[in-house]
Amino acid sequence: MRRAAGLALGAAFAMFSGFSGAQEPPAAAPDAGAPQPEYFAPPASTSRFELRWDALVRYDAIELSRQAPGARNIDRWRSEVRPEVDWLASDRFRVGVRFLGELSSDSNRTNDVRLDNYRSNTAALDRFFVEARPGDFTLLGGQFGMPLRTTEMLWDRDIPVLGGAAAWRAALSPETSVTLAGGFFYGPQREGDQAHIAAGQATLSTHVGPAEIALSEAYWRFTHLAATARRFLRQNVSYGNGRYAGEFRILDSLLRASVPVAGVPVSLSADWAHNFGAEEAEYRDGLEIALRVGREGDPWDWEVFDVYQMVDRDAVVGAYNTDDWWFHSWYVGHRLGIAVTVLPQVVLRPSVVFQRRQDRGHYLNRYLIDLVKTF
Repeated sequence: MRRAAGLALGAAFAMFSGFSGAQEPPAAAPDAGAPQPEYFAPPASTSRFELRWDALVRYDAIELSRQAPGARNIDRWRSEVRPEVDWLASDRFRVGVRFLGELSSDSNRTNDVRLDNYRSNTAALDRFFVEARPGDFTLLGGQFGMPLRTTEMLWDRDIPVLGGAAAWRAALSPETSVTLAGGFFYGPQREGDQAHIAAGQATLSTHVGPAEIALSEAYWRFTHLAATARRFLRQNVSYGNGRYAGEFRILDSLLRASVPVAGVPVSLSADWAHNFGAEEAEYRDGLEIALRVGREGDPWDWEVFDVYQMVDRDAVVGAYNTDDWWFHSWYVGHRLGIAVTVLPQVVLRPSVVFQRRQDRGHYLNRYLIDLVKTF
């Protein structure tokens, strides 16, 4: 398995090298916990049609025996490619379609028991959306990525939603702006998922000298989760009949700050989620703190990062947050890693996750080696 993973990484690196050398190096795609661009950033190209794609090849080793003696460890590789075609009718109107193809060493049958959000081997239409930007407003409809500012503690950025969203941005001064955003979404409608999600958010962004600071307050309401729980209940509290015991009415507070230190970018983010609908007080809160030093983008740029998470059992809906961590709630742990941009748009990102369920005393280790081609 390890030899197969090495061959897959090598082949992907060669493919990415040949493609990337013919393109101008754009800014790197944001990672979990890093400062995000403004909502619905305008396209950089002025061409009528634009083809973009991203891809991932991952080696993934999970030492479950450290958490539960006798458990079988997991050793696998995964790959994914997502081409997107956008029609730029004008600088204020865009129509986009994105496809998804995944190929992995494990089968689709293992995804649910391994707490994965997506299937191991599949081809699908991933996104289809219309985006309009009249004046200071942005309107979005169709199936698209979650448009609100969040971390992967609350929402996996790879999970699309179906619905509509709107945002309004106003400049309060040359250094300060406020953005109001919200929408009504359906869950990804996978395997009986019928969740409804309503969310609203206010963000205040400002520059203080070389520092950039953004504070976001959001409220998330999840309903119609009964069908979702059949396969994606995970560590959330249930009545024992496959139904969630509590509700999910989540207040999310997110602070992001970045400042150069001796010429090196340093960013810090803190995300606190509080679920007013959890039945038990000790199951209501989630916290993520992420520190990043360096940058991704140009060849041989580097970044080191440490992401700490402490997530109570019903602080978030475990069906929708990141599966880069093994448990989806009721855990504490760190993810540490380094990212090196080896070619324009190509990043090598090894990391290790140390994670422990809150009701257990032992940690499990998860080792990830990601080769990423960004947009």
